[in-house]
Amino acid sequence: MVSTSAIDNQITRFGNSVTLSVTTLSTSSEYGDDYYSTSDSTITVVHNDIVGDEEFNKEGIFVPGDKVFFAKSTEENLEVGNNILYNSSTFKIKDVVNHNIQDKNFVKEVRCSKID
Repeated sequence: MVSTSAIDNQITRFGNSVTLSVTTLSTSSEYGDDYYSTSDSTITVVHNDIVGDEEFNKEGIFVPGDKVFFAKSTEENLEVGNNILYNSSTFKIKDVVNHNIQDKNFVKEVRCSKID
């Protein structure tokens, strides 16, 4: 059986460092105003270009130039709405798929649209 550490090692070996930007909505307790804060962290991912005819793209949500990033199963904050900066381009996370084997998460597939 494949172990999560074997997959994680391959992501580390063949992956690229990217910046994960997490945006958090907060409310000021004094005035009740909403504000956003952003925090950045560096993670390692393996990327794949989206060409537009992938099975998961039947509704045409993704276009050529968008990306799929594969991250370690333990990676946190890979959530819809956060951004990934890769090669000077920003990609908004649109979908996250946890790939499981025997109820154990092995890898996260993060589908993103290019926003600049």
